[in-house]
Amino acid sequence: MKAGSLNPESLLSPRLKPGLRVAVFIDGHNVHLSERDLGWEIDFRKLLTIVERMTAGHIYRAFFYAGFVPGHQERFAFFRALRSIPHFELRTKEAHANGGPVIKCNFDVEITVDMLTHATCNAYDVAILLSGDGDLVYAVQEIKRLGCQVICLSTMQGH
Repeated sequence: MKAGSLNPESLLSPRLKPGLRVAVFIDGHNVHLSERDLGWEIDFRKLLTIVERMTAGHIYRAFFYAGFVPGHQERFAFFRALRSIPHFELRTKEAHANGGPVIKCNFDVEITVDMLTHATCNAYDVAILLSGDGDLVYAVQEIKRLGCQVICLSTMQGH
């Protein structure tokens, strides 16, 4: 994150302890909108390094969900950079315009399925969710019901 932004370690330290297995779920579009609105830029490599250090190396996996527009080379370069980060799995699909200038690509179902599938397989103890999407509230409740902790990182207004 840029200087002057929140320190992820201070947000995570009360809940992450050595030995806990962590899965990270990143709603790419939601995070991108928050970065734009706040003037932030999240360093995902640094974020995972912090999580790895705090859990003594117990990162299960980090999932990043993002839409793409064919031919948008800057986005593909960003995806290549993410793929080079250990533990990262990229989930992409083509974004579509819904009759106007806004390009939309919804990943609520994919995020929910991945969170629940890996929780029911006992793959992680803690899920870190970077999203402000209220549609994921029920999924978060179910993950907690299965016995996993969930840490949601979002802006106050979400997207």
